[in-house]
Amino acid sequence: MIFSLEAPSTEYKESYVDAVRAFKKEGLWWYADVSPEQLDKNFEAFVDELNARKGVTTLWAIVDGKYAGRIDLRHELTPALRIVGGHIGYDTVPAYRGKGLASGMLRKILPLAKTIGLIEVLLTCDDNNRASIQVIEKNGGVLKETKKIAEDKPLKRYYWIPLN
Repeated sequence: MIFSLEAPSTEYKESYVDAVRAFKKEGLWWYADVSPEQLDKNFEAFVDELNARKGVTTLWAIVDGKYAGRIDLRHELTPALRIVGGHIGYDTVPAYRGKGLASGMLRKILPLAKTIGLIEVLLTCDDNNRASIQVIEKNGGVLKETKKIAEDKPLKRYYWIPLN
């Protein structure tokens, strides 16, 4: 799939808000507090906030002029990110899944991780998330451990990708 990774931009407002609606419909917990209606009203401020964050680089995957996914590179691990999240997190809009977009986003952000001084990156995913497991392993992820972090949640997988 041909795509570009770009800084968040107001140019992609309509497709981004549509994506949030799709993610909420799927029940992705990290979109629970995001209101598409509020985003629609305050999109410029939202984009400015994303681009101004310290310690996190957010890039959007753009396909044919539309928002197709996002990838975050967190420059340092907090104690919470060591448990859930890791250095890198990503989402792909449902219509673009299964086409190599997430793998491509991860592949393209790894050199950036190296330029900020990281020698390896941690990625986490649920043990039942086959798609994410494939994305991480395709990009050189080495499974270091699997553990239970909550009784009502699946096992969590912890992968490290060396940045040679």
